[in-house]
Amino acid sequence: MGHGAQKKSLEKLSAKTGAPVAALMRRAIDNYLTMREKQLR
Repeated sequence: MGHGAQKKSLEKLSAKTGAPVAALMRRAIDNYLTMREKQLR
């Protein structure tokens, strides 16, 4: 399963939820960074 397949499923998800892919990516990155900060503390 390559990177393209992941992007396709993201686009499908965004089409379903109505959220743009960029917004989904930003939220995922925000969540990840918040998690990392908690772990490092």
